[in-house]
Order: sequence, then C-alpha cells, then structure tokens
Amino acid sequence: MGFVGGFGGTTGFRRGRALCVAPELSTGIAVGNLPRDETGRVLLKNLTRPQLDDFVTSLGEKPFRAAQLWRWMYHPESLAGTFEEMTDLSKAFRAKLENHSRVDSLTLNDTHVAKDGTRKITYKL
Repeated sequence: MGFVGGFGGTTGFRRGRALCVAPELSTGIAVGNLPRDETGRVLLKNLTRPQLDDFVTSLGEKPFRAAQLWRWMYHPESLAGTFEEMTDLSKAFRAKLENHSRVDSLTLNDTHVAKDGTRKITYKL
C-alpha cells in the first residue's frame, strides 16, 4: 500500500491496482482545513486527539500509531521535541511525519538572573 497525492486536496492510498480516495478525514474535517505552518505542514500540537487519529490514518498508518504519537507529544515521561526521538515509530512513519507535519516544543531562549537571585526564563516558541 503506498501514499498517493498531497494534502492540498484529495488523497488516496494504493491497494493493489485500486486507488482508495479519501478527500476528508473521518471526522468530516477536510485535510486542507487542519492547522498548518507557513510551509504547509500540519501543526500536530494544534490537533485534537480525534483529528490526530484521522491525520495519522490519512497517512496510511494504523490507528494505534496515533496513540504512540500522542504519548510522545504529551506524556511527561516521554516528551519528544523531534520525530527522530520517537524511537518506537517506524522510520518510514517518522519520514512521513517529517514531510507532512511538525511537532513544536519550547526552546530555552535566555535566563536573566536578578540581584536578589530570582530568575526570569524566556523561551522561543
């Protein structure tokens, strides 16, 4: 089974010789309506869990992959800032995610220490 098309309109997956077309996610949300960055990649942390489930299956992955991805993004014991850190996801799935989506994390920008010892920490989004 292979991915066919892009995320600007209709997408589909090849099964044998037939093309299965999926113009919308199962929640009824058109793939083009998902939150995206300036390059057109889907912003994963802006998705609800059902949207993430549908996005992952629209990439041709099994539904349990969405649960794995959710864990990597939100569970404190396994927070990942990049797809490469998500080691229980297949390399092929991580490549699809890298090409079609983005996972944001806070990056330390600067720490300001006052005379009284208090610290002000700023992050880049």
